[in-house]
Amino acid sequence: MYIGEISPKQWRGAIGVLNQLHITIGILVAQVLGLQGMLGNEHTWPILFAFTCVPSIIQLMAIPFMPKSPRFLLIDEGKEDEARNVLVKLRGTDNVVSEMDEMRAEASAQSADGQLSIPQLFRDRSVRWQLITVLLMMAAQQLSGINAIFFYSNKIFSKAGIPAGKQQDLASVGVGVVNVLMTVISVGVIEWAGRKALIVWGFGMMIFWCAAMTVVLSLLSLNLTWISYLSIACMIGYIVGFAIGPGPIPWLITAELFRQSARPPAFMVSCLLNWTCNFIIGISFPAIADATGAYVFILFMFVCIGITVFLAIIMPETKGKTFQEISNLFAKRKSEGTAHPTESVNGKIYHKIQLV
Repeated sequence: MYIGEISPKQWRGAIGVLNQLHITIGILVAQVLGLQGMLGNEHTWPILFAFTCVPSIIQLMAIPFMPKSPRFLLIDEGKEDEARNVLVKLRGTDNVVSEMDEMRAEASAQSADGQLSIPQLFRDRSVRWQLITVLLMMAAQQLSGINAIFFYSNKIFSKAGIPAGKQQDLASVGVGVVNVLMTVISVGVIEWAGRKALIVWGFGMMIFWCAAMTVVLSLLSLNLTWISYLSIACMIGYIVGFAIGPGPIPWLITAELFRQSARPPAFMVSCLLNWTCNFIIGISFPAIADATGAYVFILFMFVCIGITVFLAIIMPETKGKTFQEISNLFAKRKSEGTAHPTESVNGKIYHKIQLV
């Protein structure tokens, strides 16, 4: 949310995906340190566990140097001069007139709203489609099975016939490397391709690779060595699809789809749902995998199909648009299902029809 608010609109996508890039780098570092030859053994795992304090200490040291968001200062607190000073510092130039005008326009448009609470967020019809879109994206991001891959990669590799030890370790690290590299590509192309294209095509690729993984796992009984390694290729393809869109974009879009008054509660609700689905997958995947066998990825495939169709139809492209322009896109979608009260057509009176 903070990154979305402080970034210039022409670079908001790329800067927002940098957040996911650093997450993938963190995952890769954890995978490397977790190798048995490193710290992932019974003697050194407490040292590995203690490493979690490192990013926390770095963050605590950095926070005092982070300015408040200019949007928060101007729209929420009415401190226009302070907002301008912070914006000049962030942009490295005094020419911030257009951004200040855009923030003033947003402040004027929502002057009567005030900061929304979570219950008010759910009751506010003006953000209903934004909220539905974000919540479905967040749920699908986790229920598509991505963290099942990361949490249980060694177990999946064992089922695929890849022997334990160095081969599984290399396969797990390889998955992490691919995740980082494809997120780097996403940073480079998001402002060219757009958010909608990347996330829709990303989920589409995951559909294909879930189906391919199902076929490969069902052929393991043939005991052919090349089939085992084909399963790794399918998993890497799945990671590629996730990393270019479904991984970074839901967090970026959550910042973009909501006006200032609704953004904080929207983030709280969407983050809660994301981590709840993460927890459900982490707890349930071993039992589901044991019950469904080779067909476990079919469940994830149906999740990807559902969200792909929904996003292709409902989600607008937000590339290069201001927060107010994005809000207007949803307002226009809402108004398309509304006729003016007592509108006369062919001599007949039609009453207002409102899209709920």
